[in-house]
Amino acid sequence: MNMLNPMVMGEIEPLADAILVGFDVQSQAILDIIAGHHEPQGRLPFQLPASMSAVERHCEDRPLGMECYRGGNGNLYDFAFGLSFKRTSGRD
Repeated sequence: MNMLNPMVMGEIEPLADAILVGFDVQSQAILDIIAGHHEPQGRLPFQLPASMSAVERHCEDRPLGMECYRGGNGNLYDFAFGLSFKRTSGRD
């Protein structure tokens, strides 16, 4: 999915085996990652809310402080959260 603004992932994640998010990235870059030509990496540029009620409770004039979504694997989707994958040569 192309994410330009925060989304309520709790409505999507339980229904998916995987979610691939791009932030207005070229399609070729996404395809190169899927094909294994490049390692995915990145950081969230904003918080992902835990629910719509968390969005409604959040003060608009505060850049952080929203109740963030915690995924099924325990990750907290807060500002600057990210993942990267490091390849191993198989010779370790």
